[in-house]
Amino acid sequence: MKPVVKQQTQFLNKPIGVTSIRTGAPEMWQNIAASADQRYREAYQYNANRSKQRGEEAAAAVPTSELFVIDPNTQKPVALEPPRSFGLIGRQAYENLVNRRFEESIQGELESKAREYANKYNSSSEFQVQFAKHIENMAAPAIGDDGEMNSYGRVITELGSEYLASTTAALKKREAEVYKAKLKRHNKILRYNNTRKATIMAAEGDYVGAAGILAEEFSRAQEEYMAGELPFTEYTKIVDQLDGLGSLQATDVLSKFYIENENQQSLIR
Repeated sequence: MKPVVKQQTQFLNKPIGVTSIRTGAPEMWQNIAASADQRYREAYQYNANRSKQRGEEAAAAVPTSELFVIDPNTQKPVALEPPRSFGLIGRQAYENLVNRRFEESIQGELESKAREYANKYNSSSEFQVQFAKHIENMAAPAIGDDGEMNSYGRVITELGSEYLASTTAALKKREAEVYKAKLKRHNKILRYNNTRKATIMAAEGDYVGAAGILAEEFSRAQEEYMAGELPFTEYTKIVDQLDGLGSLQATDVLSKFYIENENQQSLIR
């Protein structure tokens, strides 16, 4: 028969019915605080986005014609001042977009004026003078009482200088092409008149004068070809024509020489 084993009561050193704040789950007040903080951040972000949107919408609604007009009193674009009802975020969004649109409007205005002045003035030098004055007038209100030009004025002068340089270069290139075409037409007319004159002089017996004119035209054709004003095919065509004309004149000289010599022999006989 087994001996009877008596149960022994064990005691734990632990408070009864109490949960420690440090060791237990988060309390309800912590959940409430975290939820409130999250809602605050969401509400702030929503209002910030809405303010930014309102500022950008207001800036986008400003007419382009008002963007590049600078107030001489503030030396800033007239459209830069946002509505008074805007807060900090709305004002910043408005000013940022107006500044971007200001630069775009300046580019558009300068490009338009460059085309207008290029069509209005006949020479590149005249365009250069007049367009430079236009740039100066646009940037003048951006100069303060101390004589310093602000960033808005510098945008105008820098972009204006680029359009001034590029358009002037394009006009000079066009002028050179016009001059080249005009010179080519002039040389064609001169060549035609000279060959015609040489033919008449040869017919009248002035072979020395005719040969001198043909020699000048040979030299002129060579110079035009070397300067790139004549393609090789046209150059060779002109040279062949001049050679042919010279050959005809030489043949005519020989014919007259033989005829005159034959007449002299007949008289001797």
